[in-house]
Amino acid sequence: MNSNKAIDRLKLILKYGPSFPTYGVCFNLSTRQDQEPKRYGLATDNSGYDIVEENSSDWEFYSGISCYPVPEEIGTRDSAPKWEGEQLEYRVSLINHIISKLEKTPKFYPP
Repeated sequence: MNSNKAIDRLKLILKYGPSFPTYGVCFNLSTRQDQEPKRYGLATDNSGYDIVEENSSDWEFYSGISCYPVPEEIGTRDSAPKWEGEQLEYRVSLINHIISKLEKTPKFYPP
């Protein structure tokens, strides 16, 4: 996935919400999105994970865990809503951070 495609997908997530609300930014970024905003396909590659891992370590709220950069309360990763309240605020902030970085330094991320 190239940076422009990643930016487009991230902006769709911001505008319409995640296609899979029980999953985080990585999975939703790795998911193919159809023409209709709320009609999504299946995960097609792992480049979303690479993009988030590579572009989140300097994010102001970085958890210190490359594969899960969003801070969380211990033991709540699988049970707490990912796209509500404080967790939503973190994810929106992370997405905006990644978009900003990708706009400055375009790159191709292999599937």
